[in-house]
Amino acid sequence: MAARFDTLLVDGKMYQPQKVECREFFRSLGGVVYGLAQQPWRSLWSRDGSSGSKLHSTSWMDGIRGLAAIAVFNLHFFYNFTHTVYWSYGTTDHDTHINQLPGVSLLFDGTCSVVVFFTVAGYVCSYRSLLYITTADSEGLFRSLPGTIFRRFFRLYLPSICSMFAISMLAYLGFYEPTRYYFNHRKQFFPGPGVEPQPGRHPTMMAQLTDWWSEVSRMINFWTEEPKDPWIDFHLWTIVHEFRASMHLFIVLVALAKCTPKARLTLLALMGYVYALQWGHWYCLCFFYGAIIAQLDILRTNKSSPLKLELSPQRKVEEKSATNAGCLARKITRTFLYVVAIYLMSFPIRGTHKPAPLYASIVNPVIPAVIKKSHMFPKLHGFVLLFYLLSTVPAEDRPNSLWHKILTHRFCLHMGRIMFGFYLVHGMILHIFGYSLPIWIWALIGGNQGMFRWLFGLLLGWAMAFASTLLAGELWTRHVEKRCVNFTKWLESICFEQ
Repeated sequence: MAARFDTLLVDGKMYQPQKVECREFFRSLGGVVYGLAQQPWRSLWSRDGSSGSKLHSTSWMDGIRGLAAIAVFNLHFFYNFTHTVYWSYGTTDHDTHINQLPGVSLLFDGTCSVVVFFTVAGYVCSYRSLLYITTADSEGLFRSLPGTIFRRFFRLYLPSICSMFAISMLAYLGFYEPTRYYFNHRKQFFPGPGVEPQPGRHPTMMAQLTDWWSEVSRMINFWTEEPKDPWIDFHLWTIVHEFRASMHLFIVLVALAKCTPKARLTLLALMGYVYALQWGHWYCLCFFYGAIIAQLDILRTNKSSPLKLELSPQRKVEEKSATNAGCLARKITRTFLYVVAIYLMSFPIRGTHKPAPLYASIVNPVIPAVIKKSHMFPKLHGFVLLFYLLSTVPAEDRPNSLWHKILTHRFCLHMGRIMFGFYLVHGMILHIFGYSLPIWIWALIGGNQGMFRWLFGLLLGWAMAFASTLLAGELWTRHVEKRCVNFTKWLESICFEQ
């Protein structure tokens, strides 16, 4: 095969990027991956692994966060190569791809994943406190809440700071240089709408560390009205928003601790919409909705069962008939609501700028102008509806629920366990070599002309980048995140009275 590594055919033109020893790179990468992969993969497929542990009533939440992490990776990989992950089916005459259909598009929609992360985090952060509040256990509340607030900063920021340090050092050592040419000539090699910057390389270690600390200082400054995105890793913009929303939620929970459950639910919803509609902080509304669903779950599970009366045989038959009819109506209603939830979650990222059919006429008119990330508003309400539907599936019906079968699958649960580590390293992997894999594959097969070659190079590059990120996320979770958690526990044991 007359494949050449010094030329690449893009849009009918030949380009000569910086030469990269592809064979040597892949050979070295394969050796490293093979040497490191055995133990992490064993944890995924072994029956004794953590992913195969006993399921709990909230295990499906780990699964949905795991799938959301995959969607984030898919968006950040594909949006450098195609605009179809941003626009919906039917936006133009050319937007007729299957991945743009509502529902299917969620596989590539990392923005909806942010809503998933924030809403589930709101549920998790508030559940224990709301349980103490609902049971009028003030001592338990003020024994657990300070620890939760104390750990929250370190839980979010320590792994993130370590990730930024690793990226900064790798940039200084030159790991990003083989692919920098492609980013400097973005329009030639990355025709998609992605605009992620490549981490900068400074001439001295001191300058590199100064730049790293400057970015860390910007990221942990959650007091500013509009936090700045860290340029070392553009994807970490979510960290400061998640921490801010957590702190606001904790304050509101304490303020509403003495309220009745109905008043607390009403005020949580009211405060959430004040944050979103008055100040544009849609991410706080996600957290508040997570707390609302947690409160509803607590009320539902703690509710004492009513007194059951003995019925006559005829009355039992009538009750059974009415119950069957009610079950059918309930199934139809829930199915319809699932469809509505998926439809809203699939609102295109560029939906307000390039309106698509139905979304333009139905959804766009109700999006408040104050919401800067306007596409988040329908996605938020769609996922909240889905989250509520999933949380209200009766425990006895969950083994037969398709949703719960998918979300509690071993792979989904494993992805949920390493979700944070996977999220932190995916940008690092993509920028070092992940984005360049399709380019190198196209060079090996003689170009990217034609749908088959283009798809082959793109999908094979995606598979290799995903496998590498999965491995790196597992290693990061085991060796970095775990140590951060242990350090936080140790620090808490020193600072708090036992």
